[in-house]
Order: sequence, then C-alpha cells, then structure tokens
Amino acid sequence: MFLVLAVLLSIMGAAAQTVKGKVLDDTKNPLIGVSVLIKGTQTGTISDENGLFTLTGVNKNSVLIFSYIGFQKAEKTVGESKMLTVVMQENDKQLDEILVIGYGSSKRKDLTGAIASVDSKAINGQAVQNAAQALQGKVAGVQITNSGTPGSNPQVRIRGLGTVTDGSNPLYVVDNVIVNDISYLGPNDIENISILKDASSAAIYGVRAAGGVILITTKKGLDGKPTVSFDAYVGQKNAAHLVEMANGSEYVQMYNEKMALIGDPSRLDPTKYTSHNYYDDVLRKNVTTNSQNLTITGGSSVSRYSIGLNHLKDDGLVQDDNYDRIGFRSKYDMNITKAFRAGFTTIFTTTKSNPQSTYYIFKAHQVLPLFDPKTPTGEWTDPLSVGRDLNVAAAHFYDKNSFSNGINAILNGYLEADILKDFTFKTSFSLNPTYSANVHYYPTYNVSSYQNSPRNTMDKSKTENLNMFWDNTLTYTKTIAVDHHLKVMVGTSYQEQTWNTLSGHAEGFKDLPEINSSYLFLSMPKIDGQFSSSNSDDGDKDVAVSYLGRLSYDFKNKYLFNATFRNDISSKFPKKNRSAIFPAFGAGWVISSEDFMANSAFNFLKVKVNWGLMGNGIIPSNIYVPTIDNGTYGSVIYGNQQNSGSGSVAFSGTVTQFYNPDLKWETVSEFDAGIEAKFLKERLSVVLDYYNRDTRDAIFPITGIGSSGISASGVWGNNATINNSGVEISLGWSETKKDFSYSVSGNMTYNKNEVTKLAASSAGGIYGKFYDFPPTLTYSTIGHPIGEFYGLQAIGVFQNAAQIASTPHMSGAIPGDLIFADLNDDKTIDEKDRTFLGNPNPPIYYGLDASVAYKGFDMGISVQGVSGNKILNAVSMWRYGTENFEKYMVDNRWHGEGTSNEFPSAALSNAQTTSSFYVEDGSYLRIKSLQIGYSLPSSLLAKVGINKVRFYLNGENLHTFTKYRGFSPEVAGGSITGGVDKEAYPLSTVYSFGVNLNF
Repeated sequence: MFLVLAVLLSIMGAAAQTVKGKVLDDTKNPLIGVSVLIKGTQTGTISDENGLFTLTGVNKNSVLIFSYIGFQKAEKTVGESKMLTVVMQENDKQLDEILVIGYGSSKRKDLTGAIASVDSKAINGQAVQNAAQALQGKVAGVQITNSGTPGSNPQVRIRGLGTVTDGSNPLYVVDNVIVNDISYLGPNDIENISILKDASSAAIYGVRAAGGVILITTKKGLDGKPTVSFDAYVGQKNAAHLVEMANGSEYVQMYNEKMALIGDPSRLDPTKYTSHNYYDDVLRKNVTTNSQNLTITGGSSVSRYSIGLNHLKDDGLVQDDNYDRIGFRSKYDMNITKAFRAGFTTIFTTTKSNPQSTYYIFKAHQVLPLFDPKTPTGEWTDPLSVGRDLNVAAAHFYDKNSFSNGINAILNGYLEADILKDFTFKTSFSLNPTYSANVHYYPTYNVSSYQNSPRNTMDKSKTENLNMFWDNTLTYTKTIAVDHHLKVMVGTSYQEQTWNTLSGHAEGFKDLPEINSSYLFLSMPKIDGQFSSSNSDDGDKDVAVSYLGRLSYDFKNKYLFNATFRNDISSKFPKKNRSAIFPAFGAGWVISSEDFMANSAFNFLKVKVNWGLMGNGIIPSNIYVPTIDNGTYGSVIYGNQQNSGSGSVAFSGTVTQFYNPDLKWETVSEFDAGIEAKFLKERLSVVLDYYNRDTRDAIFPITGIGSSGISASGVWGNNATINNSGVEISLGWSETKKDFSYSVSGNMTYNKNEVTKLAASSAGGIYGKFYDFPPTLTYSTIGHPIGEFYGLQAIGVFQNAAQIASTPHMSGAIPGDLIFADLNDDKTIDEKDRTFLGNPNPPIYYGLDASVAYKGFDMGISVQGVSGNKILNAVSMWRYGTENFEKYMVDNRWHGEGTSNEFPSAALSNAQTTSSFYVEDGSYLRIKSLQIGYSLPSSLLAKVGINKVRFYLNGENLHTFTKYRGFSPEVAGGSITGGVDKEAYPLSTVYSFGVNLNF
C-alpha cells in the first residue's frame, strides 16, 4: 500500500505543468524575443513585448535555457516555482566573454596579450564597402587609410610601419581561413573581430604575422527558433572635397605673367577663350549607393545554422566607374555525438565592375581650362594651340571601356572530437579559390596629333589563385586541485598558395558597332596587314609547413601565464635558412582578485607583460637565386673553326638579377606591458599599453647602378632594423538609467617610427621615388623614420635681381622663384643642401565614439583623426610647363616685388625640385559618421510577430578639418613613398537612409 502511494506521489511530482516567467536585462527592463528552450528537447517559446513567456510540458526537474543575441546564455531549473524571473547579462559587460584567438579561444580576463575586440554593433549600419573601413578610429594602435575607389581595400597598419614589403599589411583570418583581404565580406555578416596587436598574441601565426593579425568570426546559429534579420540602406554620395582650380580668365592672366617673366613674347588673348572645369566631365555628382543584407539563424542543442545574403551597389565618383558585389554565406555546426562535432563554412562572392583610371582625375587637375570639350560643330576640341595637353573629356570617353569580373570563395570544414580524457582533437581543411577576368578595349580615335589611336586595341587577362590550408590541433584541458587551470595545445599547419595569370595584347581589329564586354575577344575580326598580338604567362607557388604549440596556465584565475611556439618552414627562403622559430611568453596578474582588493574601487584590475617573435615571409619568390638572360644577341663562336663558319656556337648568359644566397627571415621582436581596469561599478574602463617592437633583418631591395644591367628591382636582402615604440590608451564609459542610456569611448595612440640599423649594402640610406617621377622624394636612414621626405628647404621668394645676385641660388633663377637654404654654406644650391622635410607616418592617431538612447530613439557619432604627419603634394609638384594652377596659387602668388614671400610666381623655375614648398601638414580631424535612429515600440511589433524595426539616417565623412590643400589628407602608399599624394581619388560624403528588421 505504502509502495503504491509512493509511486503515485512520484508520478505526480514529475507530472507536466505550465510555467510562466519574465526575462529582464540587468537594468530590469523586459527583453522581447528571448528564446526559452527546455534543455535536451526541441520544445520552446519566446518572450513577448513585456518579457513574459509561458511554457507547457515542464516538470520541476526541467532546466530552461535562455538565449538572446548580445546577451550571455542563462540556465534556470524550474523547481517548485510557477513564476520565474530571469535576469540576463549583456556580453559586452562580462569579463568572461570568450574571444577568438589564434587556433582557439580564451576568456577576456585570462588574456595576457594586447588583443582588441570589436563586435557587430560597432560596424553594422555604416555606409562602407567592407568591415576594415568601419574599423577606422575604433581601435587603439590600428591606423586605417581609406581610398575612395570602389571595391578598394583600405591600408591597415597595426602599431606602425615595420617593414618595406607587403608584409606590413595584417594577416586576415576569416573563420579560421587565412585570406589576403576582406573586401568581399559584407560588414553585416560579421559577428566579432579580434585584433592581435602584439607579438605574444600573434606569434602563433608565425609566417605571416609580422603586420599583426585580424581574426574575423562570421555570424553563427544559436539554439532556438529561427530568427531573420534584414538590413538595408540607400544613399547618395558626392566628392568630400575638390581642389578649386583657376578658371579660364585667371589662367590667361597666369600664363601671360609667366611668359613675361621668362622673356617669351607669346601671349594669350582672353577674348578668344572660354572657361571650363574639366572635373565636371570626369567626375559625377549625386551617385547612388545601396546595400541589402539578409541573415537567417537558428538551431537546436544538436545543430546550429546561419545563412547570409548580401548585395552592395557602390558606384564611384569617376564617370562610368561602377561596382557591384553579391555575396552568400552559410555556416553549419552539429553535434554528431556528445564527443564528436563537425561543421563547415561557405562564403561565395562575385563582383562586377567597370574600373576607371585615377589618371584622369590627376589630368583634370592639370588640363587647361580654356576650351569646352567639344566645338560648336560637335567635334572634339584640339588644345594644342596653347600647349601640349590632353582633351581630358575625350581621353576618358575613349578609355572608359574597362570591365572586370571576380569570384572569391572560402570553403572550410572541420571535425572535432573529445578523445581519451581531457583531450580534444580538431582537424580543419580550407580552400580559398579566387578568379578575376579583366579586359580593356581602346577604340580608334583622333583628337589631335598628340592624342590619337590609329588602331583598335585590346588588353585581356585572367588570374586564378588557390590557397589551401590544413590545420591539426590537439588540446589538453585540465583543472588540478580546483585552483590550477591548464590548457596545452600542439598542432601542425600546412599552407600552399598558387596563382597563375595569362594575359594577351592585340591591336588591329575591325571597328565595332557597339562596345560590350560580352563579345570582346582576341579572336575578333582583324584588319589584314595591321593585326599584331602578344601574350604572357606568369605564376607562382609557395609552400609553408609549420609546427605550433601553446601553453596557458592560471592559478585561482589570478596569476596568468602563457607561452607559444611556432616553427615555420617556407619555400620563400634558401634551404639553409628555410626554417625559423618564433616563441612568445606572457604573464598577467589579476590584482582585483586578491583579498586586499575586496573593498577597493576596482571591479577589475589586471597588469600584464609579454614578449615574442613574429616572422614575415611575404616576399617575392626566388629572390635568393640569380636570373640569367640567355638571349642570342650575345652569342659567340669558339674553337679552331671559328673563322670557317663551322665552329660551335655558345650563347652568352647575362645576370639580370643579383641574388643573396644568405637571405634569412625578417623577424619582429616585441615587448609589451599593459594595464586593464574597470571601476565605478564597471561603468568606466581603461586599457593602457606600452610596446617596443624591432623589425630585424628587414627584407627589401637595394637599387643597383643602372649601368650594371641588373633588374630595376635591385638586389634583395636583409637590409635594416626598424623600430616602432609607443603608447596606446583606450577609455570607455557607459551607463543606463531606466529608459535612458549613453556611452562614450575613445582611444589614442602615440607611435615613434625609426630606422635603427642599416646593412652595409644600404650605403647609409634608402632613397625613395616613383619610377615615372624624376625627383627623389624620400630618404630613410638611421635615426629617422621610414620614408621621410627629403629635399631643399624653401625659406622665401626672390623679390628682385639684386637679391638673387647676393643669395645662393639655382641656375636660371629669376624674381618670383623660391629661395632655398644653403645648408652647407658653400654658396651653391645643389643636392648637398637637401635635408629632412617631414615624417609621413602619423605619430598620433585617435578616435572617439559616443552614443545616446532614450526609449525608441538613438544617436551615435564617430570622430577620428591623425596628427603630426606630413604630406607631399606631388599633384601640384608634377609640372612640366603650361599646366593649370590651383586657385590658392592664383590668389597668393608672387606677381611683383613685395607681393608674396611664400608663394612663387607663375613662372616657377625648377618646379619639380623636391622642396618644403610641396610638403604640407597632414593632420586632420574628421566627423566620420553621424547616425540617428528610431525603433518602433515592441508592444506594437509583437502583434505582428516582429521583434525589431529600426529606421535610421546616416552620414559618412561629413566634414574633415585639415590644412592640407589636396583632395584628402588620407594618403596611403608604399613604405618608402608613403604620404606622397600622386593621383588621389576623392573620398565621398555619403548620406543614407536605412532600416533594420528582426523577426
């Protein structure tokens, strides 16, 4: 009897029941759309507009799982309660937040390296082409320089410029796949970005980590019912700033002044010319841009999925410059068994564009403003009556037929298994194939004797790349005696990268009735006797095999230690130096966990210190072997029969590229120390880092003497040591009071760049110039930064002939010319008087973000800038004779004694001499973005099953405060020619309207 009763009571206790509850955030506001799932089942529901939920089929032993994007997952046992209250914590307020690091993950509080994290909230909703642009100004130690060209990648520098090769760019890793850039990835596809800034963090990637590492995790599925997010915007863009040029009458005045000063009787009659601004023919206004992003996520305790579609239409400011991108992304993870997991990621992107040359922006800056593009009869205007110049409108019209198509894919699959006790094995295989096809067609035309093409011409190329990666890791995780936490990982990595380009050139085709990329083939109908063609085939392959390991240990979550090890073997180096080892060590102390800090103001306080080595293997292949030309033009005949015509022919061999058989790895050695703190109830956060990094044995070519006959690329070798040292500080404040919340965050970096050692082959320094631009522009030597501008120091303007006679001057100087300092006091102005004119590398860069929200309204603003750097305005410097003048030159020029002692006359002699006159302040402060949004009330949306609807207005690049007189103070470039404004593409100011939907 008692036994039967006990069984009945047991059954009643386990009987299904209905449970109600309420889900709140940490400020006690209700959360709408939270997934509530009975653990181990597919049964669940979501919270309503008041955060309330009702769930049937529950017993007191059931465990409920609460999931919500942006919040930490929570679990709650039902027990006897019929009404549950669950408070969820935001992820970005949790020190236990899991960050992706190299070949693994770690809690933020356990890190000893300099790792910055940016979540999707910071990059979504901006009218930018890719996520790297959206990072500008948001992370200390990361300098981003944008280009206005559609589809282009911004230049990213982490903790300064440390090398002269492409290795100065960071390594991008998308879902564990190494890629060259992230231009194909939609910003709304990204869940989180981790930036490994120091050697201790990045050394695990060894072979390509010298420029830092940017790890990107795309959005993944979550347990619960499917959720759908849709984001879209449409905007209008215009040039952020155009340089005002002289109009027709002003140019005539300047031209006639110049002729008078140089003693030329030529004059222009202003009544015979008009006035035309050729920017109106090359650039366009009110260009439309739009983007659409769709994300679907969902899953269960067994499997999770995420699918994304994105489209970007972002046409450029140059006429006919169009760019279109469509992307697809899918991620699927599954628990095959309790101990066996698998997953795969697919990212596929196609691009279609009509890229246009920036040359015509440059020429619109120089062309004479005296002619309309066409005559009254509709013919192209011939400008040669005044000077040897292009009709820029005609040049662009005939050169606009450029078409490009690209495909980029990432395919990654992994298997993960818990083997034995405490061991996890993971194998991951990835492919990154890319393909691009380009064709450029130049039709026959005749504008002038200087501007014509007698034949129809075509250039065509196709490039294929395949990057393959296979990684295997074994991880041991163990907690010993409660307080000792140990994690050891060992692994191998195999990387193989291949590319092949096939290109062809042909001319002499028959005329086409219409030019369309779909039928531009090298087999088009040809004109007999005029057709000619050529082709080339190029390619490369490099392989790297690596062995890696990491040990992480902490005691009571207070005393932290980690060590990493990587051995890289790369085909880029000679056999004896092919292998290199990159170790790193880090230690940290969580002071706030100590008993004596129990009543302190600090919620969290950690100090850390680390050191490590990183390698740079991003160099051209086979530069350690000689290149020999066996052309028949140098053949000779040896032997007794050499005069009879029957002697043996021996072909000569000419060394065209010297080599360095002792070439070794370029390595970065870095020391880092920092402090992380949170206090005032976690409202205020501070991160402070000091770093000192040496790039040793920097690899770059030293140009040889022209008469030597070697390649213009010079002789590659380990030629310098470059130091970057600096301080980074990041501050953040956030607070929520009922319906009102606000946050402010800012960061600033000070970086000193300096060459500290040069090899004997560098002959004391490295000169920098463009191959098509005559003067030397920069000089890099010990005690100075890379690529410092180098030339004559302008100290005034000659006012009269008497002053010229009594002052050292260049040959041919006349009144109105610049006065240059005679630094060596030899009474002559020559190359011995050159000096350093300014640092193109910004020593200071910073960013500020602020946001405020009240009920359904929100507003955010981002500001960023740089300070202390210089820009060389080569667009103004590149003059040969009769080019147009900038308006500021017209207004401030010397045109008679006493009129100016800063700006020269219209007849400036030696215009292409590198001097301080062309070196300008590159500092700027930019209002990068301003966004105002409104979210519809959740009570209204719940009736139609929608979680969120938000509308917003956004402005990008609203205004730049700068003294620079060019298009934009953001000027990228090579390491030794950085900061040289040669053919800048204007940045765009974009105003857009967008919507965010979630249901």
